[in-house]
Amino acid sequence: MTVCPKCQKRLRITDWRPNCPHCGVNLMFYGFEERFYADAKLAELSQAGMRVRWKIIKAGWAGNRTAKIRLFTMVLPLLALLAPVAALRVELPFAQQNWNAGLLGVVSFVLGGGGPLGFLQAEMSSPLFGNVFRLFAVTLALVVLAAVFGLLVFLASIFSAFSVRRMSAVIMVLNFLGAAMMLGAFVAAILFARASHAGDFISASLSFGAPLAALVFIGVGIINRKLWKHGVDVSFLEGDEERAAIYKKVKSHAVQLADLPYPVVETEATRALEAAIQADLARGAETAAAEGGDAT
Repeated sequence: MTVCPKCQKRLRITDWRPNCPHCGVNLMFYGFEERFYADAKLAELSQAGMRVRWKIIKAGWAGNRTAKIRLFTMVLPLLALLAPVAALRVELPFAQQNWNAGLLGVVSFVLGGGGPLGFLQAEMSSPLFGNVFRLFAVTLALVVLAAVFGLLVFLASIFSAFSVRRMSAVIMVLNFLGAAMMLGAFVAAILFARASHAGDFISASLSFGAPLAALVFIGVGIINRKLWKHGVDVSFLEGDEERAAIYKKVKSHAVQLADLPYPVVETEATRALEAAIQADLARGAETAAAEGGDAT
C-alpha cells in the first residue's frame, strides 16, 4: 500500500485515479519541481564525484613520469628473482643432486614433491655437511620471503592509484625489505659456497641473481619514495573538487539536498549555460509578443 505524498493517508488498490481520494491532489505531479531539482542536484554532485575519483586514479597510474615508470617497473622485482643466486651440486654414488638456490630452485622443490625436500631435510642433520645444507636452506627461505615481498609490491602497485602517497610509502618499505632479504640470501650463499669446499662430494658456485635482485628492489623502492615525497599533481574541472566534497557530506547526511542551491556550485560553464537559457527565454517571449501583436 502507498500513501498520499501530501496528506499521508493510505491509498487502496481501488484508488486508481490520478488524484488522491482524500485531499484531491494530483499524485503524479505533486512535488514534481522539488523532486526534479533534487535529482538535478544529485546528478551534478555524483557525476563530479565520479570524475574526481577517476582523475585521481588515472593520475596515480600515469599522472607524471615517475608514476609511469613505477607502472612499468612494478613487476621487475619478481622477474629479477628468476635469475640464479647460487648452485649446489652433490655427487654421491646413489644420490646425485643439482640444486639452484633461487626462485626457480624453490619452484623445482615444490614441483618435485617430497623427494628433494626430504633429501634436503635429511642432509641438514648430517655431521659432515649439515652446515652447508642448513645455509642452503636459509638461502632458499630468504628467496621465498623476497618473492612474497615482490608479489606484494606488484599487487600494491596496481591499487596504489587509489591513494598514491600512502601506498607508495608501503611499496617503498616492501621493496627495501625485499632488498634486505636478497642481500641476506647473498651472504648465506657465500657462506655455504665456502663451507662446501671442505668436502669432496659437494661443490657450490655463486651467481649474480642476489645482487641483481637487491639492486632492482632498491631501484623500485627509490621510485616509490619519490612518489611518496612529492605525490602526483591532479587537475580537475572547475568546481568538481568542491562538488565532490559536498557529495561526501550529502552521502553522510551532514548536508541535505533541499538546503543546497541549484546549481550547487556556480562555474563559468554554469553561468554561460544560464545566460544561454535566459537568452532563449527572452527570444521566446519576444516571439510570442510579436505573434500576439500580429493577431490583434
